[in-house]
Amino acid sequence: MQQVALLRCPHCTSELEGLSEDVLFFCTECGRAWTLEEELVRTPITILGVPASGTLLLPFWLARASVGVSQRITRRRSISAAISASRHFTAHEERGLQETGGHQGTESFIIPAFACTRALSIAVALKRNPPPLRRAQLDSYPPVVGGSVSPADAIALAHAVAVGAEVEEKDFLASVDVELEPKDVSVLAIVCPAGKLGFQIDDTGVPVTYESMEDAADILAHNGMEGFLT
Repeated sequence: MQQVALLRCPHCTSELEGLSEDVLFFCTECGRAWTLEEELVRTPITILGVPASGTLLLPFWLARASVGVSQRITRRRSISAAISASRHFTAHEERGLQETGGHQGTESFIIPAFACTRALSIAVALKRNPPPLRRAQLDSYPPVVGGSVSPADAIALAHAVAVGAEVEEKDFLASVDVELEPKDVSVLAIVCPAGKLGFQIDDTGVPVTYESMEDAADILAHNGMEGFLT
């Protein structure tokens, strides 16, 4: 089992608890979130939902970014036969290509801040069906699970989600350039009810299985919920 990392909140000097791989910590005394870089850096946080028995507040990165799509080249039709096109796409060697108009705009991405083998698919599902961004009204600061995914890794996953959105378009995509420039990154702590197989991200219907969470046993044990794995 991973060891608990003992750090102190730069604001109120209370101890910050977390697992050994965590880079994201929360203070239950003053309610602040901190990202460990070369030092602890304050990170904006919004808590969504009111925690209750059998739930945890799982952390997610909320990244707002400028997304620019350019050089979007499509085929006139799908090419399925190997003889029809080379293995690697080369614009000069393939006929029937056309460049469609690009676009640019600001988009939001919600990325798991905890280690998860299904992080990309969860991020895609939350892009399609994000939770309502309503800040919870709380009388005290509840414990929030720490995060082991850095903001930089979250931005890389957000870029992958943006590329995937272009691939899923109904035209026959041959190639595309997608540039993503982050504007701001904050944390969403979302109430997630625990079940026999995993968590459910509140108000989204998106599941997070224990099997996909690298630290599921440690997270549940650290929060007194070991019984959910038996």
